[in-house]
Amino acid sequence: MTATTAAAPAVVNLTIPIAVQRLRDLLCNAVEGGSTYWARFEAAERTPDLDYLRVRVIEHEAGRPGKRRVSCWITAEQLATGLQRLAILGGGNDALAQHFCDAIGGDGGDAGTADVVLQMAVFGELIYG
Repeated sequence: MTATTAAAPAVVNLTIPIAVQRLRDLLCNAVEGGSTYWARFEAAERTPDLDYLRVRVIEHEAGRPGKRRVSCWITAEQLATGLQRLAILGGGNDALAQHFCDAIGGDGGDAGTADVVLQMAVFGELIYG
């Protein structure tokens, strides 16, 4: 009789294409409602169709103990980093997994989903709500 050992869990990396327009829609949803409770937005650069290309995000006040208030530029394309972080953290959290699915779904998610994706891009984690 031979002993068998359990194999280490396999890891599968996936590539999911995200249209730049979907990222712009997420940024618009965050700027125009989803994230206004914790951030203000200044100096936005927009397309002739009024899609956001990049915007300066300024945190009202630091929501993280011992941290300074964040002020940074975010582009629509940088929200892809937020989506990647959301996919990783969503593996153990049903609510975050649902936001990820909503964000990459056909409608690009709602204002709440856009807020979560923006926070993931700015902070690397969910800080507010």
